[in-house]
Amino acid sequence: MHWPQVALQSANGATVRPTALRLYRSDDKPEEPEHRVYDVYEGYWSPLSKGKTTIGSALRWLLNGTFLGTSSTAAIPCSPGKLAFDLSYVISLLIVALFACAIAFAFGYKAWTLLASVLPSSSNVTFTDLIQDPLRTAFKLPLLVYAQ
Repeated sequence: MHWPQVALQSANGATVRPTALRLYRSDDKPEEPEHRVYDVYEGYWSPLSKGKTTIGSALRWLLNGTFLGTSSTAAIPCSPGKLAFDLSYVISLLIVALFACAIAFAFGYKAWTLLASVLPSSSNVTFTDLIQDPLRTAFKLPLLVYAQ
């Protein structure tokens, strides 16, 4: 690792420490590298501490920081194959997550129908009521439900 030289001076004359870390191969010379070098810049998100964060800005920041293809500040080239792999990976994970949610909903509905079969017929609680307002609906259920 090698810190790039920075010629900035502060008000009191001290040299300002750089905020980038240069990564290079161990068999290269830091001053005259023969292979590709990477400058890793320090970064932080100031709006978070100033209360100016929104859901949209947080998602945009995550998207820009996660995917090289959508980042306007990336200096590392990305091959089309790498971009296609990244996008297909994320899309496949979203499909798996949707499938898992559908399975969880199906199991929840099946559990509800089994529970509803043992409820007395005087109970007017439906599965839709339970999903829309779970806390209020839970208090309408008879004691037999809690025993189950």
